[in-house]
Amino acid sequence: MKKIIIWLIFGAGILSAWAVLFAFMVKQPDLTLMESIARKFESHEERKERLHQEALVREEMLKQEFLKQASCKPEKPLSKGEIYALAMQDYWKIQMNELWGAEEEISQLKEEGQFSDEVPSDINEKICQLERDEDGKPIRFGNKACYPWKLTEYDTFEKLQEWKDNGGKAENLEDLFGNEWKGEYYDPEKGFLQQPDFYNKESDFAVVQRSMNETRWYPRDCCGLLSYDEVIQKKTGT
Repeated sequence: MKKIIIWLIFGAGILSAWAVLFAFMVKQPDLTLMESIARKFESHEERKERLHQEALVREEMLKQEFLKQASCKPEKPLSKGEIYALAMQDYWKIQMNELWGAEEEISQLKEEGQFSDEVPSDINEKICQLERDEDGKPIRFGNKACYPWKLTEYDTFEKLQEWKDNGGKAENLEDLFGNEWKGEYYDPEKGFLQQPDFYNKESDFAVVQRSMNETRWYPRDCCGLLSYDEVIQKKTGT
């Protein structure tokens, strides 16, 4: 099974830095009304140049944030279990941020002819029902199907197949994840999903989440945290 491996290289400070860096990479800029309108009328070349300039700005922000975070040392060292829980919380936040940026990505793919016009470019509003604050910043999804879902009952492919063989049906993904599969949706802004006690152990639940154009499945043993030395040992068998 595919595993998510997060390297612990220089301790909690560096791991937190990387988490912040990834968050900056997927964060979408806040736009004014005029900027939003202007983007609707820009040419393909103007769009490419804008995205290039935005990438340069993000790169500089990442550099400065990394230098800031790398110099920080926690007052009380975190345990490996606590680092694991924090790292997984950041992972789920990144998945949510990627969905927030799906609309612009789909628009670009449609311009390049990789998506048909039938695919809604405002996927967040039509599918995830993205809600924003008065400044236009994403705050939550109205459709809970776009959140990660914790599955403690239907937590293996065998159980899902049994559900299907018994004639299981659902009206939509939220009905499927919540009512049929007895799942519980998880908001990464409100705490941990993987607890410190699950550090490098099989958890007692699986996770399912709707992505931009697919549904992702995370088995009970999906996620672990290894130090750099442990990764080398795993690769070399020493």
